[in-house]
Amino acid sequence: GGGGGVEIPGLGDVGGIGDVGGLLPDRIGDLIEAEAAVGFTVDTVPTLLGGLAHVTAVLLVALLASRRTPLPRGCEAVHRVVRPAVSALVTVALTAVAAGWAAAGYAAIGDDHPRRILGAALLGAPNGVWLGVPLGLFVPWEGRATGELVRVLPDPLDELLGTGTWEPVTLARLAELDGRVWLLGVAAALLMLSAGVLTAARTPVAPGEERSWTFAGRCAVRLGLATAVALPVSAWLTEVSVDASLSVLGVDAFGAGLDLRGPLATALLPGALW
Repeated sequence: GGGGGVEIPGLGDVGGIGDVGGLLPDRIGDLIEAEAAVGFTVDTVPTLLGGLAHVTAVLLVALLASRRTPLPRGCEAVHRVVRPAVSALVTVALTAVAAGWAAAGYAAIGDDHPRRILGAALLGAPNGVWLGVPLGLFVPWEGRATGELVRVLPDPLDELLGTGTWEPVTLARLAELDGRVWLLGVAAALLMLSAGVLTAARTPVAPGEERSWTFAGRCAVRLGLATAVALPVSAWLTEVSVDASLSVLGVDAFGAGLDLRGPLATALLPGALW
Protein backbone atom coordinates (compact mmCIF):
# COMPACT_ATOMS: atom_id res chain seq x y z
CA GLY A 1 0.00 0.00 0.00
CA GLY A 2 3.06 2.29 0.08
CA GLY A 3 3.09 2.79 -3.69
CA GLY A 4 6.64 1.44 -4.04
CA GLY A 5 7.75 -0.45 -7.13
CA VAL A 6 8.22 -4.22 -7.34
CA GLU A 7 11.62 -5.46 -8.51
CA ILE A 8 11.71 -8.87 -10.20
CA PRO A 9 15.15 -10.23 -11.17
CA GLY A 10 15.46 -10.28 -14.94
CA LEU A 11 12.38 -8.09 -15.41
CA GLY A 12 13.30 -4.97 -13.49
CA ASP A 13 10.79 -2.57 -11.92
CA VAL A 14 7.27 -3.63 -12.83
CA GLY A 15 5.66 -0.87 -10.79
CA GLY A 16 3.26 -1.26 -7.92
CA ILE A 17 1.42 -4.38 -6.98
CA GLY A 18 -1.63 -3.19 -8.84
CA ASP A 19 0.37 -2.65 -12.00
CA VAL A 20 1.87 -6.12 -12.19
CA GLY A 21 -1.03 -7.63 -14.04
CA GLY A 22 -0.82 -5.05 -16.76
CA LEU A 23 2.94 -4.83 -17.12
CA LEU A 24 4.11 -8.42 -16.69
CA PRO A 25 2.88 -9.80 -20.05
CA ASP A 26 4.81 -7.09 -21.93
CA ARG A 27 7.99 -7.81 -19.99
CA ILE A 28 7.65 -11.56 -20.67
CA GLY A 29 7.25 -10.72 -24.35
CA ASP A 30 10.49 -8.73 -24.20
CA LEU A 31 12.25 -11.72 -22.71
CA ILE A 32 10.96 -14.06 -25.40
CA GLU A 33 12.17 -11.71 -28.14
CA ALA A 34 15.56 -11.24 -26.47
CA GLU A 35 18.52 -12.85 -28.19
CA ALA A 36 20.88 -15.07 -26.21
CA ALA A 37 24.45 -15.74 -27.19
CA VAL A 38 27.00 -18.28 -26.03
CA GLY A 39 30.63 -17.75 -26.88
CA PHE A 40 33.99 -19.35 -26.25
CA THR A 41 37.60 -18.40 -26.64
CA VAL A 42 40.67 -20.41 -27.56
CA ASP A 43 44.19 -19.92 -26.27
CA THR A 44 45.89 -20.17 -29.65
CA VAL A 45 49.50 -20.77 -28.66
CA PRO A 46 48.88 -23.49 -26.01
CA THR A 47 46.39 -25.16 -28.35
CA LEU A 48 48.85 -25.28 -31.25
CA LEU A 49 51.69 -26.49 -29.02
CA GLY A 50 49.47 -29.15 -27.46
CA GLY A 51 48.29 -30.33 -30.88
CA LEU A 52 51.87 -30.46 -32.14
CA ALA A 53 52.93 -32.51 -29.12
CA HIS A 54 50.08 -34.99 -29.59
CA VAL A 55 50.71 -35.40 -33.32
CA THR A 56 54.43 -35.93 -32.67
CA ALA A 57 53.66 -38.54 -29.99
CA VAL A 58 51.29 -40.42 -32.31
CA LEU A 59 53.88 -40.44 -35.11
CA LEU A 60 56.55 -41.68 -32.69
CA VAL A 61 54.34 -44.53 -31.44
CA ALA A 62 53.44 -45.43 -35.04
CA LEU A 63 57.13 -45.49 -35.99
CA LEU A 64 58.04 -47.68 -33.01
CA ALA A 65 55.09 -50.03 -33.55
CA SER A 66 55.57 -50.50 -37.30
CA ARG A 67 57.79 -53.50 -37.96
CA ARG A 68 58.12 -52.82 -41.69
CA THR A 69 59.00 -49.11 -41.74
CA PRO A 70 62.72 -48.74 -42.47
CA LEU A 71 64.88 -47.02 -39.88
CA PRO A 72 68.07 -45.00 -40.33
CA ARG A 73 71.36 -46.83 -40.12
CA GLY A 74 72.51 -47.42 -36.61
CA CYS A 75 68.97 -48.00 -35.31
CA GLU A 76 68.95 -51.77 -35.75
CA ALA A 77 68.71 -52.17 -31.98
CA VAL A 78 65.42 -50.26 -31.99
CA HIS A 79 64.02 -52.67 -34.57
CA ARG A 80 65.20 -55.70 -32.61
CA VAL A 81 64.60 -54.56 -29.02
CA VAL A 82 61.93 -51.83 -28.91
CA ARG A 83 59.60 -52.50 -31.81
CA PRO A 84 58.40 -56.01 -30.84
CA ALA A 85 57.28 -54.90 -27.38
CA VAL A 86 55.67 -51.65 -28.54
CA SER A 87 53.87 -53.29 -31.45
CA ALA A 88 52.56 -56.00 -29.10
CA LEU A 89 51.19 -53.42 -26.67
CA VAL A 90 49.55 -51.43 -29.47
CA THR A 91 47.95 -54.62 -30.82
CA VAL A 92 46.45 -55.66 -27.48
CA ALA A 93 45.31 -52.07 -26.77
CA LEU A 94 43.41 -51.95 -30.07
CA THR A 95 42.02 -55.44 -29.40
CA ALA A 96 40.70 -54.21 -26.05
CA VAL A 97 38.95 -51.26 -27.74
CA ALA A 98 37.39 -53.63 -30.28
CA ALA A 99 36.16 -55.80 -27.40
CA GLY A 100 34.65 -52.69 -25.79
CA TRP A 101 32.78 -51.86 -28.97
CA ALA A 102 31.56 -55.46 -29.22
CA ALA A 103 30.29 -55.32 -25.62
CA ALA A 104 28.48 -52.06 -26.38
CA GLY A 105 26.87 -53.61 -29.44
CA TYR A 106 25.68 -56.54 -27.34
CA ALA A 107 24.31 -54.16 -24.67
CA ALA A 108 22.47 -52.14 -27.32
CA ILE A 109 20.50 -55.19 -28.47
CA GLY A 110 17.07 -55.00 -26.88
CA ASP A 111 17.79 -51.70 -25.10
CA ASP A 112 15.22 -48.92 -25.27
CA HIS A 113 17.84 -46.42 -26.47
CA PRO A 114 20.39 -48.37 -28.57
CA ARG A 115 21.63 -45.26 -30.38
CA ARG A 116 22.67 -43.67 -27.10
CA ILE A 117 24.73 -46.72 -26.16
CA LEU A 118 26.38 -46.97 -29.57
CA GLY A 119 27.07 -43.23 -29.66
CA ALA A 120 28.63 -43.27 -26.20
CA ALA A 121 30.73 -46.29 -27.16
CA LEU A 122 31.92 -44.63 -30.36
CA LEU A 123 33.09 -41.59 -28.41
CA GLY A 124 34.21 -43.12 -25.14
CA ALA A 125 35.28 -46.73 -25.76
CA PRO A 126 39.04 -46.02 -25.91
CA ASN A 127 39.01 -43.98 -22.69
CA GLY A 128 36.70 -46.41 -20.93
CA VAL A 129 38.69 -49.48 -21.95
CA TRP A 130 42.04 -47.90 -21.16
CA LEU A 131 40.67 -47.00 -17.74
CA GLY A 132 39.50 -50.57 -17.22
CA VAL A 133 42.76 -52.25 -18.22
CA PRO A 134 44.90 -50.55 -15.52
CA LEU A 135 42.17 -51.28 -12.98
CA GLY A 136 42.24 -54.93 -14.04
CA LEU A 137 46.02 -54.92 -13.59
CA PHE A 138 45.52 -53.71 -9.97
CA VAL A 139 46.56 -50.11 -10.61
CA PRO A 140 44.68 -48.10 -7.94
CA TRP A 141 42.69 -45.04 -8.99
CA GLU A 142 40.77 -42.49 -6.99
CA GLY A 143 37.61 -40.69 -7.89
CA ARG A 144 34.78 -38.41 -6.84
CA ALA A 145 31.37 -37.76 -8.38
CA THR A 146 28.64 -35.35 -7.31
CA GLY A 147 25.27 -34.26 -8.63
CA GLU A 148 23.78 -35.44 -11.89
CA LEU A 149 27.12 -36.65 -13.26
CA VAL A 150 26.88 -39.74 -11.04
CA ARG A 151 24.32 -41.05 -13.53
CA VAL A 152 26.82 -41.20 -16.39
CA LEU A 153 29.06 -43.67 -14.55
CA PRO A 154 28.69 -47.38 -15.31
CA ASP A 155 27.62 -49.79 -12.60
CA PRO A 156 29.12 -50.40 -10.00
CA LEU A 157 31.35 -47.32 -10.30
CA ASP A 158 28.34 -45.09 -9.70
CA GLU A 159 27.67 -46.80 -6.36
CA LEU A 160 31.26 -46.46 -5.23
CA LEU A 161 31.57 -42.76 -6.09
CA GLY A 162 28.01 -41.77 -5.24
CA THR A 163 29.02 -40.56 -1.77
CA GLY A 164 30.40 -37.31 -3.22
CA THR A 165 33.76 -37.68 -1.46
CA TRP A 166 37.11 -38.89 -2.76
CA GLU A 167 37.15 -42.68 -2.80
CA PRO A 168 39.87 -45.17 -3.76
CA VAL A 169 38.84 -47.04 -6.91
CA THR A 170 40.37 -50.51 -7.00
CA LEU A 171 39.39 -53.83 -8.50
CA ALA A 172 38.74 -55.32 -5.05
CA ARG A 173 36.43 -52.47 -3.95
CA LEU A 174 34.43 -52.67 -7.18
CA ALA A 175 34.18 -56.45 -6.81
CA GLU A 176 32.63 -55.99 -3.37
CA LEU A 177 29.71 -54.28 -5.11
CA ASP A 178 29.57 -56.63 -8.09
CA GLY A 179 31.51 -59.89 -8.16
CA ARG A 180 31.53 -59.95 -11.96
CA VAL A 181 34.17 -57.20 -11.87
CA TRP A 182 36.79 -59.91 -11.24
CA LEU A 183 36.32 -60.86 -14.89
CA LEU A 184 37.99 -57.54 -15.70
CA GLY A 185 41.12 -58.77 -13.94
CA VAL A 186 41.05 -62.03 -15.89
CA ALA A 187 40.65 -60.17 -19.18
CA ALA A 188 43.52 -57.78 -18.35
CA ALA A 189 45.78 -60.70 -17.42
CA LEU A 190 44.95 -62.42 -20.72
CA LEU A 191 45.82 -59.19 -22.55
CA MET A 192 49.24 -59.08 -20.90
CA LEU A 193 49.80 -62.77 -21.66
CA SER A 194 48.92 -62.10 -25.29
CA ALA A 195 51.33 -59.16 -25.33
CA GLY A 196 54.08 -61.42 -24.02
CA VAL A 197 53.44 -64.05 -26.69
CA LEU A 198 53.37 -61.43 -29.44
CA THR A 199 56.59 -59.84 -28.17
CA ALA A 200 58.42 -63.16 -28.25
CA ALA A 201 57.00 -64.12 -31.65
CA ARG A 202 57.94 -60.77 -33.21
CA THR A 203 61.43 -60.49 -31.75
CA PRO A 204 64.05 -61.39 -34.37
CA VAL A 205 66.40 -64.19 -33.42
CA ALA A 206 70.05 -63.29 -33.81
CA PRO A 207 72.29 -65.61 -35.89
CA GLY A 208 73.31 -68.57 -33.78
CA GLU A 209 70.71 -67.76 -31.12
CA GLU A 210 67.94 -70.15 -30.15
CA ARG A 211 64.55 -69.52 -28.65
CA SER A 212 65.24 -70.53 -25.06
CA TRP A 213 64.35 -69.47 -21.54
CA THR A 214 67.08 -66.84 -21.76
CA PHE A 215 65.53 -65.47 -24.93
CA ALA A 216 62.09 -65.44 -23.28
CA GLY A 217 63.53 -63.63 -20.27
CA ARG A 218 64.99 -60.88 -22.45
CA CYS A 219 61.64 -60.48 -24.21
CA ALA A 220 59.92 -60.26 -20.82
CA VAL A 221 62.29 -57.54 -19.61
CA ARG A 222 61.74 -55.50 -22.78
CA LEU A 223 57.97 -55.84 -22.51
CA GLY A 224 58.15 -54.92 -18.82
CA LEU A 225 60.01 -51.71 -19.61
CA ALA A 226 57.54 -50.82 -22.36
CA THR A 227 54.53 -51.54 -20.11
CA ALA A 228 56.07 -49.52 -17.28
CA VAL A 229 55.92 -46.53 -19.63
CA ALA A 230 52.59 -47.37 -21.28
CA LEU A 231 50.48 -47.76 -18.14
CA PRO A 232 51.31 -44.36 -16.59
CA VAL A 233 50.82 -42.70 -19.98
CA SER A 234 47.42 -44.36 -20.44
CA ALA A 235 46.43 -43.35 -16.89
CA TRP A 236 47.41 -39.76 -17.67
CA LEU A 237 45.51 -39.72 -20.98
CA THR A 238 42.32 -41.20 -19.50
CA GLU A 239 42.02 -38.88 -16.51
CA VAL A 240 38.57 -37.32 -16.22
CA SER A 241 37.82 -33.95 -14.66
CA VAL A 242 34.44 -32.29 -15.23
CA ASP A 243 32.66 -29.53 -13.31
CA ALA A 244 29.17 -28.44 -14.36
CA SER A 245 26.84 -25.68 -13.20
CA LEU A 246 23.91 -25.77 -15.58
CA SER A 247 20.15 -26.02 -15.50
CA VAL A 248 18.43 -26.63 -18.83
CA LEU A 249 14.93 -27.95 -19.52
CA GLY A 250 14.51 -29.31 -16.03
CA VAL A 251 17.94 -30.96 -15.83
CA ASP A 252 19.69 -29.42 -12.84
CA ALA A 253 23.45 -30.01 -12.77
CA PHE A 254 24.43 -27.22 -10.41
CA GLY A 255 27.47 -28.20 -8.36
CA ALA A 256 27.94 -31.43 -10.35
CA GLY A 257 31.44 -32.77 -10.71
CA LEU A 258 33.31 -35.87 -11.84
CA ASP A 259 36.98 -36.64 -11.22
CA LEU A 260 38.86 -39.85 -11.96
CA ARG A 261 42.62 -40.02 -11.79
CA GLY A 262 45.30 -42.66 -11.53
CA PRO A 263 48.58 -41.87 -9.77
CA LEU A 264 51.29 -42.10 -12.42
CA ALA A 265 54.02 -43.38 -10.10
CA THR A 266 51.70 -46.11 -8.81
CA ALA A 267 51.05 -47.34 -12.36
CA LEU A 268 54.74 -47.70 -13.19
CA LEU A 269 55.53 -50.61 -10.86
CA PRO A 270 52.52 -52.83 -11.79
CA GLY A 271 53.34 -52.20 -15.44
CA ALA A 272 56.87 -53.46 -14.98
CA LEU A 273 55.80 -56.46 -12.87
CA TRP A 274 53.11 -57.57 -15.28
